[in-house]
Amino acid sequence: MATSEEKQDLINDIKYPYKYYRIKVYGHGGDNVLYKLDKHGFDYWTRALRKNPSAILDYFSNDLPIKYEDGTLVEIPPYARFLDDRNYSKVGIEYGAIFSTCDISVTQTDGDDIGSNDIKTIIKGTPVASLNCPIIYEEQMKLPAYVLSHNRHEVGYFIECILRIDHKFDIKHVTLPILERAKGDIVLKGINYKDQKLRTSYGYTKINNESTDIWKT
Repeated sequence: MATSEEKQDLINDIKYPYKYYRIKVYGHGGDNVLYKLDKHGFDYWTRALRKNPSAILDYFSNDLPIKYEDGTLVEIPPYARFLDDRNYSKVGIEYGAIFSTCDISVTQTDGDDIGSNDIKTIIKGTPVASLNCPIIYEEQMKLPAYVLSHNRHEVGYFIECILRIDHKFDIKHVTLPILERAKGDIVLKGINYKDQKLRTSYGYTKINNESTDIWKT
């Protein structure tokens, strides 16, 4: 005799010939924005950080010259102004949820938009790293000789999307694209299902804190 859950599944199969699933990945992560420096800029910021560990963050958040509460004014020499339009030097962004700590949930919904109602839980708050899904390693960015990174540490939903398929969700069809950041954690970049790269439409995160790093490759 069929259980009440099996009966409900049959009703849902008839009611919803196309299946919709809400996939969420949440936890900690963020983005590292990488910039190129020349040797002079690298030497300048190396010296500046020895005097003031927040020197680069101060540059990001203030107009020039930077005015401190004690009245000190700091002017940044032109060769070190990597944010100037004339000298804009962004290499790229490394973004995602920290793979080793993020969680995933999957629910079946009654529609294909963010306001759809959940009708069944498929996966509830499970560590992504425990899924044993195939992993796709994304290619790392080619870095210049001198690199500066502005790191924003975030928490929240990094992936939230609706998957539309004509069959029941099967975890064996999921693959996980990940990126090993130039400095820092390995991050999850998205979710693929049957080689389809799912579009993240509804992710939401907030910044916890910011940091910077500088190094020679």
